[in-house]
Amino acid sequence: MISARVSDGKGGWGPEYDHMALIVNFDKKGKTYLADVGFGDNFISPLLFETEIIQKDDAGFFKITKAGDDEFILMNSADEIDFNEGYKFKTAERQWKDFEEMNEYQQTSENSHFTKNRICSIATANGRISLSNTKLTLTKSGEKKITELSEEKDFDKLLSEYFQIKL
Repeated sequence: MISARVSDGKGGWGPEYDHMALIVNFDKKGKTYLADVGFGDNFISPLLFETEIIQKDDAGFFKITKAGDDEFILMNSADEIDFNEGYKFKTAERQWKDFEEMNEYQQTSENSHFTKNRICSIATANGRISLSNTKLTLTKSGEKKITELSEEKDFDKLLSEYFQIKL
């Protein structure tokens, strides 16, 4: 387990333990990977942990850049040309207890975007389905189809249809 600091999109970074990812070593294969199942519209297949190589999956293009001593930045791109910062991380191993305070904040603080909005998202075999306050986003093989919700009841219907959650 590693800690990642999420980009704010303006050159700044969230606090330490804002996000958790995994560094996975396969001793028999001799390769190391970055794995992440909880970062929304992000890579699905683990990324080979090598810097400055562009890797592709159904969610787009990704590369890991070196940012300092044992510090790296996950970059993402829709077109393999313009890359954006996703999150910054170090490879230092963390424990579950290290994340407890930020987990509590994300779930309960009025300043957390998770408590201000309704969001449900799931990875699929070739993309992602995301439902937010006002829209449904279906991503398949890199192509996104966005449907604006017109009524409150649409949210509940789509939550049931795509996520099998009934409120």
